[in-house]
Amino acid sequence: MVYGLAIFAAFVLLVWALASASNRAIRNAALYGARPDPRIGSGQSYEAGSLLTEAESLYMQGRTAEAAGVFRQVLSMTEGAGDSLSASEALYGLARIATRNHEHGQAVAYLERALRHADGWRAEKPMFEQLLHHELAEARLRTA
Repeated sequence: MVYGLAIFAAFVLLVWALASASNRAIRNAALYGARPDPRIGSGQSYEAGSLLTEAESLYMQGRTAEAAGVFRQVLSMTEGAGDSLSASEALYGLARIATRNHEHGQAVAYLERALRHADGWRAEKPMFEQLLHHELAEARLRTA
């Protein structure tokens, strides 16, 4: 009986470890399908991807002030470095926080800025561009 429980516990730990290790691969597969992640190519992009994941987690936990700080960190390291997708994702995160805080004018500014980076990632993520346009239209309606 004890031996069976030990085997079961080891199995659960193994499954958990494999799932944790493959979370990034699963996320990238969901976002990019069979295409490679267009941000991969520099160590900075890997760091930006990790920070974006952290910021999203903080946002989902309702820790918006902390999430905004991490989104701003990503933005400062990617906007001038040519990582337009990470910059746009950070701006989208900041826009969602502004919307949550009823700062709709600020959300419009963030979304417009995110869309200015679209030439760098449009071919890889056309649905993201549609999402940004939709969110922008809604934010503009809220400011009226």
